[in-house]
Amino acid sequence: MSGISRRRFLRGVLGGTVVTVGLPILNCLLDDSGRAFAATGKRIPVRFGTWIWGCGMIDRLWVPEQEGTDYALPPHLEPIAPYRDRIAVLSGFDVVLDGVPNKPHVTGCLGLRTGIPTPDLEVKAPTLDVLVADVIADTRFRSIEVCSAGIERSYSYRDAGSPNPSETSPLALYRRIFGEGFVDPNAADFQPDPRDLVHKSVLSAVSEERRALLAAVGAEDRHRLDEYFTALRELEQKIALQLEPPAPVENFQKPEPPPETPVDAEIEHVLENHRLMAQLLARALQANQTRVFNVLFSDTASNLRKPGTSSTHHTLTHEEPVDPELGYQREVAWFAARSMEAWRDFLDALAAIPEGDGTLLDHCLVFAHSDCSDAKAHAVEGIPMMVAGSAGGRIRTRLPPQGPGRRHLPGGAHPDAGHGGEHRSLGYAVHGDQPPPRRAARLKRPCRVPWRRPEGGWMRILLVEDDPQLGDTVRRALAAEGYAVDWLADGAGLEAALACEAVDLLVLDVRLPGRSGIDLLRALRSGGPRIAGAVAHRLRRHRGQGARARRRRRRLPHQTLRDG
Repeated sequence: MSGISRRRFLRGVLGGTVVTVGLPILNCLLDDSGRAFAATGKRIPVRFGTWIWGCGMIDRLWVPEQEGTDYALPPHLEPIAPYRDRIAVLSGFDVVLDGVPNKPHVTGCLGLRTGIPTPDLEVKAPTLDVLVADVIADTRFRSIEVCSAGIERSYSYRDAGSPNPSETSPLALYRRIFGEGFVDPNAADFQPDPRDLVHKSVLSAVSEERRALLAAVGAEDRHRLDEYFTALRELEQKIALQLEPPAPVENFQKPEPPPETPVDAEIEHVLENHRLMAQLLARALQANQTRVFNVLFSDTASNLRKPGTSSTHHTLTHEEPVDPELGYQREVAWFAARSMEAWRDFLDALAAIPEGDGTLLDHCLVFAHSDCSDAKAHAVEGIPMMVAGSAGGRIRTRLPPQGPGRRHLPGGAHPDAGHGGEHRSLGYAVHGDQPPPRRAARLKRPCRVPWRRPEGGWMRILLVEDDPQLGDTVRRALAAEGYAVDWLADGAGLEAALACEAVDLLVLDVRLPGRSGIDLLRALRSGGPRIAGAVAHRLRRHRGQGARARRRRRRLPHQTLRDG
C-alpha cells in the first residue's frame, strides 16, 4: 500500500451505514528522526549536498584550539556561530597519496570525493554525491550543480572525464528549475504534458530490445551500453514523475525570477550570485525537484579577485609575502574569511525554510570541504572539512564520527612542518566530541626560513620526478620548509607548466621516461622559459639499508645549470 496520508481513513458499509475508521500515527508518516510529520502527511525526505571553496585556509584562523563540545570559534569560523550546534568541524584529515603525484588543487579535492587520489582529472568515478543520488534521488533532477564563480566547472562525476554540468547564472538556474517543465506542487489542477506521454511510449519500446543487445556484445561494450542505459533510465524516471501529480508541499511558494547579474570572478558579484542561487536551490529542495546538490563557491584554484585588480586569490597564495606583524598573508586571509561568510549565507538559505518540526537544514546533510590546507604548498594533509545538518536526525553533529589524521596546529605549525617548539600529533581532530588520548610528542627541529624573492613572495619550485614515492618524499620535504612546490610525473607537460606560472627553481630527474632531464634542461637553455636555476639529479631509492647502499647514494652524480 503506497501514498498513505495521516488524513487517510478506512471506509466501509455496515448494515447499510457508512463506517469510517481512523488510523494511528504510523512510522511511515514520521520524519527520519521519528518525531514529526509534514502537514501533507508525507514522510519528509533527506537531502544530501556538497559545498566547495578553493585554496584551503589559514590554520591559525580556522582550526579551533580546543577539542570537545565547548571549543572556542577561531576568527574565520565566527560567521557560522549561529550554527555551531548543527555543524561538526573536522580537521586533521589527510588525503593519503599512496605514491600518487599530487596535482595541485585537484588531487585533494577528488581524493575526498572518491576516496582515491588521482594525479589528474581522470577521476576514478563516481563521486560520493552520485552514489548518494542513486539511492535517494527519485526526483525530477538527479542532482543540481551550481558554480557562483563564473566558470562552468563541477567536481561531480558519474564517469571519468565527464563532470556533471553546472549552472553559473542565477537566472539560468531559475529557468532550469522553475521554468518550462516545472509543476507547482500546490496547484489545484494537474494535467500531464502530452509530449511526456509520447516520450514514455517511445522509451518503453526501446527498453524491450535491451536484454537481447546486452547478451550479444562483449564486456567492454556492455559497460558502455550500461552507462548509456543509465542515462535513459534517469530520463524514464524523470518522465514518469512528470506524469504523476506532485505531492503537496507545506509553505511552498514559487520564487520570483532573480535579476540578471554579472557572471564573473569579482568577489562581490560572486557573493551576490551565490546568495541568489542558494535561495533558489533551497526552494528546489523544498519542492522536491531534487534531493542532491553540489555547490562550487569558488574553483579549487580560486579565481576570486577584488574589484579593479587582476591578482586572484590563488595567485596571492603563492605571491603575497607573509605580513611580519600578523604572521600570515593578509589578502589571502581576507579571501578565506569571505568564503566562510558565503558558507554562512548558504546555511541561512536552508535554515530559513520551515519543514516539519524543524527546518530544511535539519533534513539535509551538507559536506563542505576545500581542496588543500595550505594552498602555498598545495598540502593535502589536514584539509578543512565540515558537516552541517543532521539528515533528519540520522547524524549527531555535536558527536560526529571520528577519523584518524594529523592536525594542523594553531599558529601555522604542522606536526611534520619543521617549525620550532614542541608539536603534538593528535590521533583525532574532530571538534564537537571529546578528545581521544594523545600520541607522543614530535621531535623538535630548528625553524628554517625559506628563500624570498627580492620583489616579495616565497620561492616557487617545480619538481619533475617519475618515481611516485621519491617524488612525494621530496615534495613533502620542500613544502615542510615553506616552499611552494608543484610536481610533475614526467617532462611532457613541463613547457606548458612553465608557461602558466613563474618558477624560481626547477628540480629534474635525469632518467625521465621519454626525454631525459638533461635534454629538457638543454632545450630550456636554448630558448625556453627563463628560470632562476635548475638541478638535474640521479638520486634513486635503494632497497638496501646498509653501509654499501649509503655509499652508493653518496657517489651518485648530479648536475646544476643556472641561467644568467
